[in-house]
Amino acid sequence: MDDLTSLIEMTRALGEPHRNYVIIGEGNTSCRIDEDRFYIKASGQKMDGISADGFVAVHFAPILELFDNPPADSKLIQQIMEDARRRSRMDLNFTV
Repeated sequence: MDDLTSLIEMTRALGEPHRNYVIIGEGNTSCRIDEDRFYIKASGQKMDGISADGFVAVHFAPILELFDNPPADSKLIQQIMEDARRRSRMDLNFTV
């Protein structure tokens, strides 16, 4: 079983309403893909019925750079994060 499939199964189990682990089926799960990237559950995705489309692959480097050298302009931060998301999706052959 690959990491994304395991992450999906774990996220669904944690999001099952009878477990009372999360409020309104929301929460965060993630896992490392490799040395450069990780999957994270996209905002607004319900955990109990999530599919692969509910996760985003993100490169560590641009995100860590934001912590080390935060731009003063919030629009620049948004652009950097969008560029990282777009690059990750292209790397993994996801479609937007």
